[in-house]
Amino acid sequence: MDQWKSVGLRLAVAFAVLAGWSSSVLSVATTYPTIDYRPRYHITCERGQLDYPTLVYTRDSSSLVYHIFYHCSSLPTNETDDLGVFDYWYHTTSNDLMRWQTSELHGFPAKTRSISILQPLPNITRLTMVFSNDEGIYLAHSLDTTLIQWNSISKQPIIKPPEGVDRLDDPYIFSNGTTMYYILAGAGLNSTTKQGMNADKIAPVVYLYESTNLLNWTNTGTFWQGTTDMGSAARSIDFYEVDNGQSAFTQQVLTITLPEQAGSFCISGSVNFTSSAYKGFKVVSFRHQDYGTLLHSSSILDTLGRRLSIGMVEEMRSKAWQTHDQYAGTVSIPRMVLALPAAEVGFKIPEDVSYLYGKPLGRLTGISLDSNETATMPLYTGNQLTLLATLSITPTGGNFSTGFRVLASPNLEEYTTISVTNNPSTAPLTCLDITPSYGFDREGGDYHTFEIPTYSQCKAECCSDPMCKSWVFVNKMKVSQGFNCTVGTNCCFLKNTQPPLTPSLLNITSGIAETQNSVLSVSTLKSSLSKEAHMEEKHVPFQYAPPDLFPKRPQQALAENKEGTDHPLGDNLPRSNGPVTEAVTLQIFLDHSILEVFVENALVITERVYPTLVDSIGVQLFSINAHVTFDSIEGYDMEGSIN
Repeated sequence: MDQWKSVGLRLAVAFAVLAGWSSSVLSVATTYPTIDYRPRYHITCERGQLDYPTLVYTRDSSSLVYHIFYHCSSLPTNETDDLGVFDYWYHTTSNDLMRWQTSELHGFPAKTRSISILQPLPNITRLTMVFSNDEGIYLAHSLDTTLIQWNSISKQPIIKPPEGVDRLDDPYIFSNGTTMYYILAGAGLNSTTKQGMNADKIAPVVYLYESTNLLNWTNTGTFWQGTTDMGSAARSIDFYEVDNGQSAFTQQVLTITLPEQAGSFCISGSVNFTSSAYKGFKVVSFRHQDYGTLLHSSSILDTLGRRLSIGMVEEMRSKAWQTHDQYAGTVSIPRMVLALPAAEVGFKIPEDVSYLYGKPLGRLTGISLDSNETATMPLYTGNQLTLLATLSITPTGGNFSTGFRVLASPNLEEYTTISVTNNPSTAPLTCLDITPSYGFDREGGDYHTFEIPTYSQCKAECCSDPMCKSWVFVNKMKVSQGFNCTVGTNCCFLKNTQPPLTPSLLNITSGIAETQNSVLSVSTLKSSLSKEAHMEEKHVPFQYAPPDLFPKRPQQALAENKEGTDHPLGDNLPRSNGPVTEAVTLQIFLDHSILEVFVENALVITERVYPTLVDSIGVQLFSINAHVTFDSIEGYDMEGSIN
């Protein structure tokens, strides 16, 4: 049985490298490495493609029980081999988010694509599930407290797709806590409808249905609709309210997966379901949930008051390679959702996960690198590692980059780079995920107006112009007087200021040029020698402002393990006695082929890595155009944390 493996963030940076494979000499069978890429802590299917993980909790007589439901199906090129075609749902439980026990579910109709479970309510003694397939949305009740046995309420769907819609995708069910139930469902336009429409008129849609008895449902209309450049489908719907204890930051969040954008997104906004003037979800902020390969997220509010979220992490290698290994996809580490200023949403590792340290390997402090220096970390090499670290960076001129190279071979034929930088190589800093606000204008500050097809192109124009501080995109202008856009065209307004948001009745989108001056980057461009591994760079901007004056740091030459005794390997590492800046914190988790990297305890990049050399297990520190002090690095072998 596959288990989840967790590591810890205690002080600053939790960096977990859990890369494990045979220590024997690499041999190649056919064209694929014999290295074992299957994660140990993260859940995978024993065989097949994992999809649609769904998180639920129950309480037994003595403790809180977490449940994850997930779907395993034949890989696309796997349907004619001796494994045969299969389509199953599985269920795994845990009391601590660490150790999981898995069983197959019963009572699911064939070709069930996704599920959503209504958490227990005072007037409902059994858990209620909605699930979808090509025919529509169905209802089921649990038959026991284990949530393994389920009974479908009827053979016919309780909700069928509306006219012109091929199917209703990935429903999410919730309640107002008393008498009203709601279902949010993404809509996929059928091929006939698509052929009869212009491509620029197809956009993802989420519908809202309501009921007082769970059996009879009314379509109240569009809950949210995206723009045409987002693709044509909205998948994996989730909806919740998050509050970090400060009422000013309380916000409602709609989470969706946009397949054509290959990402999961958090849309912050507001809605009043009971208002007679209900007009759907009013969007304030739209941002990546994860800046890497995470899709199909699901969340719960547990009895500890935490909003916990998981998602599916897709493979980044060829379909043939996946079929050769007979599995694909995995479930992310559970993350706690945070409400941030400016209607943003962040994620951190809950304490249940961060306490998983395993065997301590040692703690090093005050390691200093000057510009263009590196340091190999033999103390932390191995197949399963956790590193906790804090970085203080002083740029020395030009664009800087500093951090870790992990899964590194001795001669750096392969390595994965995790860095803090102000110069991402694939895009200008200001083009990194500018947050759009739908239905909001920014009045004033215009210096350039022009016609343009889509809001993303308008955003890109702002990104490429150093003068631009914000932008507004108006879909189908109502008036043209005083503007360089004719009536009926789409118009872009570039602004040299950042005016406040104001509600607008127009079909309008606005955004700002990011003010963040540092970026967390994860690069897998050198992570594998295999041409069948998909390699890329991902970036997420965050606020990092070095002060103008730096205090002198006292000499620190302490290298200690968890018990506090000096470690001899520390004597060979450089030490800091120079200026420092404020610290940057990271959280990075790598379990064989899955890498999850957190910065400042709020933003995350998830990637997949497939090194081909058995000695690609090293860790190296590096610095380019910066003096960096690794104030603290703690290492742990995570082998002891898996049961």
